[in-house]
Amino acid sequence: MIKPDWQQTPIAGSQLFVFEYADVNGKQWERVRRPPGVRLLCLNRDSSKVILQSEYRREMKSTDWRLPGGKMFDFAKPWMEYLEAGKDLIDMAQKKSMQEAQEEAGIIVNDNPEFLEKVIMTATFERDLYYMTSHNWELTNQHAREEGEIIHEIKEFNWSEVAQLIKNGELKESQTIGVLARNFIL
Repeated sequence: MIKPDWQQTPIAGSQLFVFEYADVNGKQWERVRRPPGVRLLCLNRDSSKVILQSEYRREMKSTDWRLPGGKMFDFAKPWMEYLEAGKDLIDMAQKKSMQEAQEEAGIIVNDNPEFLEKVIMTATFERDLYYMTSHNWELTNQHAREEGEIIHEIKEFNWSEVAQLIKNGELKESQTIGVLARNFIL
């Protein structure tokens, strides 16, 4: 990741910012950067099943089976300040994955989620997704969803069922598909 200087950022919104940088040849480019997100894989004891939630996604105008997760920072500026302070994003990913799983799906995580993988979405739009795993959790009805967040169903799937969701286009988040395929399906 190219670390932008927050003070030199030409355009900054609440969740996004645009920054300029020069490549190795000195050519100027612009990039859009968004704070990182997190996803939690709630696995059964032998890692043969995972919890997914059926969630309506406004940007897709459809329902998608997804891992519980969300933003690690609600706004861009606190994220930059966190980085500049030298704090560890894995620690934040642990905390936020537990929080998001409880808020969205009512999953209470009873251990510290383990870091599995970071997927870096690059090109002109950058966003990192941190994938965490937990084997010690319980599903409750104690969720606190954000306003407008629509989750229809929470269900445990085995890996062949997850592969079928991917084939049918019912699990659409490409970064998650890659993580699941690399680590569990293939």
